[in-house]
Amino acid sequence: MQSASTQRYAAAGWGETLHARPRVRGVRLAFAVIALNAIFQVVMLVRLRSGSEEPYEALTTLVWGSVGFYTVVTAVMVLPLMMLRPRWLAGNRQTAPIFGIEVGLAAAAGMIALLWAATGAPVLDPVARAIVSEGSIVRIGLAFFLIVAVAPVVEELLFRGVVAESLRGRGTFVALFVSSFLFALAHLGGLIYYTIGGVVLGLLYWKRGLWAAIAGHATFNGCLVVLAVVVAFGPVRQLEDNGVTVDAPGDWQLASSATRPEAASLALEGPSGSSLSVTRVELPPEQAGVRAQDMADVFTSGAAPLPPGVTIHPGTVEVVSHPAGQGVQMNVTVNGHDGVVLFIPTPRALWSIEVATGGSDRAAREYREILDSLTLPEF
Repeated sequence: MQSASTQRYAAAGWGETLHARPRVRGVRLAFAVIALNAIFQVVMLVRLRSGSEEPYEALTTLVWGSVGFYTVVTAVMVLPLMMLRPRWLAGNRQTAPIFGIEVGLAAAAGMIALLWAATGAPVLDPVARAIVSEGSIVRIGLAFFLIVAVAPVVEELLFRGVVAESLRGRGTFVALFVSSFLFALAHLGGLIYYTIGGVVLGLLYWKRGLWAAIAGHATFNGCLVVLAVVVAFGPVRQLEDNGVTVDAPGDWQLASSATRPEAASLALEGPSGSSLSVTRVELPPEQAGVRAQDMADVFTSGAAPLPPGVTIHPGTVEVVSHPAGQGVQMNVTVNGHDGVVLFIPTPRALWSIEVATGGSDRAAREYREILDSLTLPEF
């Protein structure tokens, strides 16, 4: 005689009894994938901070490394998926994927609208923004391939097809909550945000099958990539902080508190990890009113003290004129990374503008236009 739980499972129409279910340790597999992902992210972070490559190159490595990571995860899931045989379609088979698309679109539109209303500006997914900000067709294609095609399929197979399905016998609540929590852990941040998203995707799987969950996940991610592309090609707009203003293309934005230099009056983040910061340096009374040409002579002669790891490219020191004033500009290398430094002396202070192009061709073109629009406060 079947137990009540076995009867409920058979009544769900899954074609096998609870006792016939194969034993698959989906939670253990998920933890192994999470650990592997954490190691991969740490290795990439160490490479970036070591100065061995520019952010532009590191992002390219990250994209293809992520594709390799997802390939490995797919390979280790083949046997568990064959054993568990998760349902790809449930309910109305013709409308299940469409329903997933509708849910993903509604969730993305609601989140984008709420964050936009709360901040007054579009809030971009950091990974999507980093990849597409260069504005090239190749980068945009890679973003859609990785974020919209690869990631949703692999993640839904793992967290819904393996983890949730392996826990089906423990009840709907346990299966959905555990799989959603592990889904959030795998993203290494935003625990509540990703747990809620995992619950929504889990319900899609539970009611309409894997294709519905994949369609919802891909649609949601696709909306984030489209938003990042629209912003990257958006019009020039004015950015201001502490009285310092610039006109910047759409792919530049005010730096977050985590990346903003502590003393900077204005800090921007640009395409492919590039940056621009404006800092006011107080001058002692005896140095007040220094001329740009005098500063250029000091830097050209090599008499100016430089911080450790900073070198000036020979022949690049020049006196330049911007609307903000006459200054001294030079190309530099800082701990192996190329950049540009501009000093603009004023009667009361010295303004230091530092540009790190990060290997980005787009940033190297656009920072000049930004400097031509720079306005400094009069104090």
